[in-house]
Amino acid sequence: MQIKEVKLDKLTVMGDMPKVFETSFQLLLDHTPHASIIGSRTSYVTGQFYVQNENSIYFEYDGLLSSAMNRRNFKLEFNPSKIDENQKEFIRTQIIPFLLDVSFSRLDISVDVDEKLSDYQFEIFGRTRTYIHSRDGELATFYIGSRQSKNMIRVYDKKKQLLEVEEKEISEEVLWRLEFELKGRHFIDFLMKEGFDSLVGFRMIRYDFSDLSAIDKILCKSFYLLSDDFSDLSKKKRWDIRKKLKECDGEDISPIFKSALKEKNSLILGELESYL
Repeated sequence: MQIKEVKLDKLTVMGDMPKVFETSFQLLLDHTPHASIIGSRTSYVTGQFYVQNENSIYFEYDGLLSSAMNRRNFKLEFNPSKIDENQKEFIRTQIIPFLLDVSFSRLDISVDVDEKLSDYQFEIFGRTRTYIHSRDGELATFYIGSRQSKNMIRVYDKKKQLLEVEEKEISEEVLWRLEFELKGRHFIDFLMKEGFDSLVGFRMIRYDFSDLSAIDKILCKSFYLLSDDFSDLSKKKRWDIRKKLKECDGEDISPIFKSALKEKNSLILGELESYL
């Protein structure tokens, strides 16, 4: 298995724009040809920069509601992997200087590989799982964790997604993506200090079930796919199944992902810090 790419995939930047900067920000919008306003009223404006491009930069300023709800008033959303250096420089030099108390409320990190990840068991317990199959019946996407969790893991067939959603053909025979959707200022701050390789604290393993009985093979293969149903079993029965799994031989690819993230830690951190 080869790691094809590790990158920041989405970012949500939060900050506070002091009221005295409202006029200056409005002047920026008025004199920036690639700015487009979606909605505007007193102390409120939302819109996009570089809207003519396929991937624009979304912004929202809400001075009144944010003050009433005691939260920061400015939000910026964009995908760093889909904008160019000029657009990134525009964010750093033209938008961020208006803001105080800048941090991230969401960031996505993706890892692309030339391996079918649906063949592997992700040994993460106690979290909800959702499985989505494609038109041909193959497992195409699965989620570990909920939308509300601070770290939701999304695994999907990137080649199929590009073809079905974007109608884009790629030369790679196999391309799957492991994506971490990270939320919450304090959690993201922790990862920036401790390193993003800490995200892979679980095994991703393809088991060899050849030595198991037919019943045990069915139980072990279903243990992850039907995790909610298995919660009805006794604690001892669940333990027995996990014990059988541990006794099986298998290829654990989690060290490869951990190493790839560790290698890219400084680059990811460098780009994040450039927006602060």
